[in-house]
Amino acid sequence: MRKRLLSLALALALCLGLTVPAAAATITELDPNDKYATMREFSDGLAAVLYRGEGWGYIDISGKFVIPCQYDDTIEEPLMDFSDGAAWVQNKSGETLCLDKTGNVLFTLPEEYSTYWYIQPLGSFSDGLAQVTREGKRGFIDKTGKEVIPCQYSSVKPFSEGLAAVYNSADGVWTYIDKTGNTAIPFQYQKAESFGERYTGYTVVTPMDSERETLIDKTGRDVIPSGYSYYIDKDSAWESGDRYVPLRSSDGKRDSVYDLTTGQIVKFPF
Repeated sequence: MRKRLLSLALALALCLGLTVPAAAATITELDPNDKYATMREFSDGLAAVLYRGEGWGYIDISGKFVIPCQYDDTIEEPLMDFSDGAAWVQNKSGETLCLDKTGNVLFTLPEEYSTYWYIQPLGSFSDGLAQVTREGKRGFIDKTGKEVIPCQYSSVKPFSEGLAAVYNSADGVWTYIDKTGNTAIPFQYQKAESFGERYTGYTVVTPMDSERETLIDKTGRDVIPSGYSYYIDKDSAWESGDRYVPLRSSDGKRDSVYDLTTGQIVKFPF
């Protein structure tokens, strides 16, 4: 995994809009006597910093330490980034801790949960819940460490807008659950994304009975008209925002978008 690491001086200069010398752009070019070895990007207002000989800690946007450098570097680094007010760290004893933004330990992750980074057993907090893995199955815990949705799924997506996509390998389908663990949308999909990942209030799915990608709302209603499908256009300006959805017609043409505001198909040019 490619690491995006910056020196403290570089990060603060960027935040302040200052000119940064080219020589400071990579970690390999830092002064070996620099007290900061590496730094991750700011997330949720804080950035993780590795202080030589002491471990990882956190600074705020002014560069002030808000959480002392005292944590080990054995946990996967993205999990150290604060998200939804919480971050995962590992202490020198090997315990996995959940911290709040003041450095208080919210709870210690029980050893029954897997922390081997290469199987991505942990997830960052989102909507108040985080993915955990026990005996190869995924579920969710809250910020008290309580397992609120049992570890029973083969794979899960993060909670977003109150819903999460979950997958069972036994039947090979994705479904959506709410934060109580109940089924939220009474349909099954072969592919599913998180709500709000592309458009607020909607998500992209592929139904079980077709290869047609489409958009659904939180009731499971297919909002894209019959005869069209959603297609990912990474180079298109229509991929941004919450209004226009790029369409592919049944004959393969890509000359229109669906306007989520008006519910109308708009043809190019316009």
